[in-house]
Amino acid sequence: MSKFIPSQKISTKLSLLNTYHNSILNEYRENFERLEFKDFTEEQNNFIHREGRGYPIGYDSYAVANPRVEGVSGWHIAPLFAEDNIYYSNAAHLPKLCTVLQQIGMTTVCAINVLDPGQSLDWHIDKDYIPGVPLLRIMWGMDCGDQKSLIQLQNDDGSIEERRFHNGKFYIFRPETKHRVENLGNKSRSVVCIDYIADTKYRRESIL
Repeated sequence: MSKFIPSQKISTKLSLLNTYHNSILNEYRENFERLEFKDFTEEQNNFIHREGRGYPIGYDSYAVANPRVEGVSGWHIAPLFAEDNIYYSNAAHLPKLCTVLQQIGMTTVCAINVLDPGQSLDWHIDKDYIPGVPLLRIMWGMDCGDQKSLIQLQNDDGSIEERRFHNGKFYIFRPETKHRVENLGNKSRSVVCIDYIADTKYRRESIL
């Protein structure tokens, strides 16, 4: 049984991202150099090697992280929403994308995640924000370049399921599932990454 979850099982509103994909993509490309990206390459690789899980990124760790340096490859994030609060430094340059995300209603934690060519994050898990409360990771292909970037999940029997990132495709899974990503292409891969708390008791309202 696949550990990738179909988007229709989460919310039909997610399809709005594909409805407006062209305008969202053009907006992103036109404003890329204006966005605030932080570089977590070293932090992720060291923490994964030491702990076997992803580096926890919060307000404090983001504030002290190094900015992305043009021409230096790595793993970078540009926040859009945190705890339902809009991150204006980036949202001001991406009003179309942020409006769609607000219409969908998934704004607890949302960021743009970029993985540059030749970069990878080794096998790891990511912990739920609230112990015992299921978390879903929703990754949406916004600008996936030459489609040679991949994500792999490890099934319970040890087998590996692999998918390539494509524009307009969803990759949804429980982040406590062991997973890895790698960019085998020549272009950066940009996805919108939403961490969604599935239990309605811990959200302001149900969006299903």
